[in-house]
Amino acid sequence: MTSQQDEKEVYTPRRPRQGSEKTSRSILQMIHNPHSNSARTSKVLWPRVIFFPILSLGCQAVNETRLQEDSDKPLERFEPAPPEVLTAMLDAAQVTSADTVYDLGSGDGRIVIQAARQYGAHGVGIDIDDQRVLLAHERAREAGVETRATFRQADALCEDISAATVVTLFLSLRGNPRLEERLRTHLRPGTRVVSLLPVFTGRKPERTVRVRAAGKEHTVHVWTVQGAETSPNLGPFVPTPMPIVRLMLEMAQVGPKDLVYDLGCGDGRIVIEAARTHGARGVGIEYDARLCKEARERAEREGVADLVEIRHEDVTLSNFSDATVVALYLLPKSNELLRPRIQALRPGTRIVAHDFEIGDWKPRETREVWLRDNTERRIVRLWHVGE
Repeated sequence: MTSQQDEKEVYTPRRPRQGSEKTSRSILQMIHNPHSNSARTSKVLWPRVIFFPILSLGCQAVNETRLQEDSDKPLERFEPAPPEVLTAMLDAAQVTSADTVYDLGSGDGRIVIQAARQYGAHGVGIDIDDQRVLLAHERAREAGVETRATFRQADALCEDISAATVVTLFLSLRGNPRLEERLRTHLRPGTRVVSLLPVFTGRKPERTVRVRAAGKEHTVHVWTVQGAETSPNLGPFVPTPMPIVRLMLEMAQVGPKDLVYDLGCGDGRIVIEAARTHGARGVGIEYDARLCKEARERAEREGVADLVEIRHEDVTLSNFSDATVVALYLLPKSNELLRPRIQALRPGTRIVAHDFEIGDWKPRETREVWLRDNTERRIVRLWHVGE
């Protein structure tokens, strides 16, 4: 991968895999091409242009006034990208079979389906329109990739996208800026973001590729999420799924005699679950005062406030030397930053981490878990201090 900024090159598509593509059903043909013979002979009259808002214009947390103001301003109509552009976007992101590709505003699912069929990747399409989601499911079945391509009817402004290794956008000058903050704070370092329009304010893309399709020249931009972009502290708050929380506690063999620390505890779910199901004491350390309040309230609701302490502190300055178990879901560079203090803990202290390694420290045990119908790959690692 080149380190030169704002690299430009003329795009040459990769040769697609061999094999014929299944013919779409007539109903899909009429939707994609209202001027086809099957559409003309149908008694159904298809409109020349169908406009769809690609993203819902408000989450439940948005107040009704803003929702009303935004509802009259759709982000973009659904405009399918030419096949050459899709291939250019996926090639520019260097997609492989190890990737999980999220397409925000996925429309008829063509990007996700191509990522699965041509590159062997897992793909997740997110779109607010239920009919387009149904259509995308149908197209994935016809392409024979329904086990690797899934689609959700959801608002991309609210949906969890933290499992992505590649994010594709084919939105608008209005749509991309509304997603910028979420992309900055919810994606892991190293995630590639691909778009035909600017995404990150004040930052040039690492790579720019030009491709000509349908008589027009298109420019594909690629950015890579950096650790420094995600948060001014050790990492953004991305909730650990409860199945992973339970696996972390199981691998660490947490029991009533343990004192479990969660460094960067967010809403406190790990230490609360340790107290609730294992009878352990727990200490959560969190930099965000709002999340500390939420974690304390959650501990009260779960009836374990007497076993759980939430500290509003900077993890890099906190004392956790009395821990018997330490839980981590931080960025790789944050784990590496804390490594000297972690390895100075008492021998036998168990360290369990979600997704990210601790430098080159070899774990004692590693487990891989697939969530959301095998579309999200998670890894849990266990270390013992002194090994």
